[in-house]
Amino acid sequence: MASRKKISIAARRAASKPKKARRTAAPAALGRVKRSDDKKLRGNPLRQLLTSDGLDELVISDLRSMRDTLEDDYRRRVDGSGMAIFEQDKLKDCQLLLRHIDAMTIVLRYYGVKD
Repeated sequence: MASRKKISIAARRAASKPKKARRTAAPAALGRVKRSDDKKLRGNPLRQLLTSDGLDELVISDLRSMRDTLEDDYRRRVDGSGMAIFEQDKLKDCQLLLRHIDAMTIVLRYYGVKD
């Protein structure tokens, strides 16, 4: 009978101890890569893309495509064939479209694009 009591007390103690947190992939995602993981990631094309220059090119291409889309929307809205983007009122919508186009042009200038 005494041995049963000792086992149950030990089981209770083990159950009451806080479990250690498992390490996740968060350090690698935050840029802190272990040396063993570094060998695995060397040939990874995503790692090559995420340099500062690669990231700038990605942002520039995305901003250019968005600006081109907004310019097309503006032309269609002025012609009367386009639908409302920001406002139902045609004049307000065209003004807002131009403001957004100008804002993207300013950001592109920051990145050195002179279109």
